[in-house]
Amino acid sequence: TTDPPSNTLLQTDSARPKKVKDVFCGELVSAPLSIDVPPWTRDNVLWTLEREPVISGDAYPYLTADALTHAAEKVRQNAAFSLGELGRTEAAPALVPLLQDPVREVRGAAARALGKLKNPVALDALHAVKESEQDDWVKSMIYKAIKAIEG
Repeated sequence: TTDPPSNTLLQTDSARPKKVKDVFCGELVSAPLSIDVPPWTRDNVLWTLEREPVISGDAYPYLTADALTHAAEKVRQNAAFSLGELGRTEAAPALVPLLQDPVREVRGAAARALGKLKNPVALDALHAVKESEQDDWVKSMIYKAIKAIEG
């Protein structure tokens, strides 16, 4: 038999095969990775939001236009979270309607985002829903948002 070339990334030995955890926990993945991300489009923003937040300024128009009113609750929740992380205070008016969303996670994400944005335009809406909100977790997010905005 011949030896494998020296640049082979994963070598196996028939007597002791390499386990996946050995590959991913060892030196083979220690080098930094560079990934090219294509430009954000409406379709890939919405697809990504079904799974996780999108923290990219390029996605902002799609987050405020389509994602906050999307039929899927996970998309609305992740869009609200994303807008809070982006920190663009002008997003606050688009987030305010989500304080009335039927899904508690969406309402909580919207309140959290409004608190991070600290835009006073959201104060009236936050004060209006703090008394009517039934969920304790969402209510705590609303109070935190009010406190963050009022300083």
